[in-house]
Amino acid sequence: MTGSRGRLTYEQKVEVIDLYKRHHGQMPMEELLLLLRRKGFATICEQTVRRYVRNEDSIRRYINSNTANGAARRMASMAHPEVEQRFERIKFSDGWLSKFKQRWGLKHYVFHGEAASAPVHTLDEHRRTLHQLLARYGPADRINVDETALPYRQSPTGGLASHALSGLKVDKTRLTYVVGTSQTGEKLKPLVLGRAKRPRCFKNGAPESYGYYYRYNKKAWMTSEIWREYLSNLNADMQVQDRHILLLCDNASSHKVDNGTTFLHLEVAHLPPNVTSWLQPMDAGIIRTFKANYRRLLGLHALDLDARGVEDPYHVDQLDAMRLAQQAWDEVSASTIQNCWRHTGICPEA
Repeated sequence: MTGSRGRLTYEQKVEVIDLYKRHHGQMPMEELLLLLRRKGFATICEQTVRRYVRNEDSIRRYINSNTANGAARRMASMAHPEVEQRFERIKFSDGWLSKFKQRWGLKHYVFHGEAASAPVHTLDEHRRTLHQLLARYGPADRINVDETALPYRQSPTGGLASHALSGLKVDKTRLTYVVGTSQTGEKLKPLVLGRAKRPRCFKNGAPESYGYYYRYNKKAWMTSEIWREYLSNLNADMQVQDRHILLLCDNASSHKVDNGTTFLHLEVAHLPPNVTSWLQPMDAGIIRTFKANYRRLLGLHALDLDARGVEDPYHVDQLDAMRLAQQAWDEVSASTIQNCWRHTGICPEA
């Protein structure tokens, strides 16, 4: 076995377990680790050993269930990046994958979820009203802003299996992201709402010193005070660009602005209650794409941490989460944004 490989096959995990059980109580953990490293497990650590021992039953069940169908296999990381770059991924058609899942009784089960509903009998009337409002602005000057909670340590909630599985305990530690786009695909800089003024992971600096637009309160929620500041800053940005924009948002209580407050370079318009899931572009797939990008990036990050023996690879700190979230937002394409705006039917050109 080569010691450069970060992840082990299930057979190698069993070898580690057997060595641990054979020598447990007879030698200190430090000596056992030295023995394992002499046998080729060059990067193994105490946390990894204990994790394998704790999961012994599931590891052995996996091997036993796969032995009848051939040796248990794993997707191994390439030892040489230059080889990995040239490696062509095997591509299977949707039909092949569908038949494979049917043959083995695999279905996608969701462990946790929630349903959403919205009235539809007044949608056409609301769309006509919005057509008149949006027609006063060009597509580039129509902006939709919304907040979304980002549980940044949440592990996957579903996967392929031969039977329904119980979910893991959900880590609800979250940030709130305030994101906005124009109809043409322009993206506003996200406002991040957290709980701490200076999270410890930022060392001696504040998130702003890392280039983030960040505010905080005890619940990491939007407040009327933060909203007014957000609008004021956006108004100043539009003044610099010599633009006058329409800002669409939902009718949350935190989005209320005093009647005496005016902005020369933006007009705030609140969407009707209970129809935002139908008429708000951010709810038509933009936020969903942002979160899907984040979950994918978090999963890749967790795989890397798991390969290094980290006990809980999804337990990222706020700085890492904000870095991943910024990348996830950057990857939301202009075409996705444009399609989501079009899908709502609120654009007068449609």
